[in-house]
Amino acid sequence: MGLCPVKTCNRTMETMMQTFDDAQIADAAYHLWLAEGRPAGQDMDHWLRARANLKAAIAAPKKRRATAKPKTDVVTPKAKKAAAKPRKARVS
Repeated sequence: MGLCPVKTCNRTMETMMQTFDDAQIADAAYHLWLAEGRPAGQDMDHWLRARANLKAAIAAPKKRRATAKPKTDVVTPKAKKAAAKPRKARVS
């Protein structure tokens, strides 16, 4: 890491953490308002909680999806041997 003035580093961290805008906060606050049954007078609470939720979502580490291994048509020696032999007919 290079050396930089504290004010510059703090501003950089702030801009990295705040990658959302007012429209995104408003949309999240709107969904909180709907989820709570559209209460009157809770707009500031919804706005602050929406902003906090967005910040938390950005700060949280991303979960990696488990990648599925590609399926290959690998035939084992036992399977080759079984496929090569014809079955004997049973006599009852």
